[in-house]
Amino acid sequence: MATAPWRGCMTACTARSASPRTIARPARPGAATSAAKKELVSKILQAQRPGFEMTARRVVEQPAIQMLQQASQVIQPRLPAEKREPTFRELQADARKYVDDTFPQVRDQTIALSVSTVGPLLEQRMTESELRQVLAVYESAAFRKYQGLAGDMEKALMEQLAQQARPTV
Repeated sequence: MATAPWRGCMTACTARSASPRTIARPARPGAATSAAKKELVSKILQAQRPGFEMTARRVVEQPAIQMLQQASQVIQPRLPAEKREPTFRELQADARKYVDDTFPQVRDQTIALSVSTVGPLLEQRMTESELRQVLAVYESAAFRKYQGLAGDMEKALMEQLAQQARPTV
């Protein structure tokens, strides 16, 4: 499972923006947000959509992974060797079906919630200028290329980590 490529950027950006000098003052309650600011937030949310979708996928896959791990622990000592593999394959197929059936609903909920949760935070805590800068990062060719490498980067890291951590784990 790939990690969200935006997670690192968002974590770094969040960490940098957490200092009191750089946080934009929250809008007054009831203060209107400009149409331009709303449009920038909308574009940023759209650019973040792949990350939101990965979050939704993790939410759906995590229970399935846990169930398969627990089932493996139960199957191993209780079933004869010749029945373990077929039983586990059936459970994997059921887990895959669960993920395939559930993911679209959770993805859609995640996208909708991003508009009502992340959107207002961006509108309140960032200026139009800051939003333009964030959007410029998402729209840059270099960042898109970087995001496209996320799967390869994770794979390379995981392969090396598996080799080096094997004796420890």
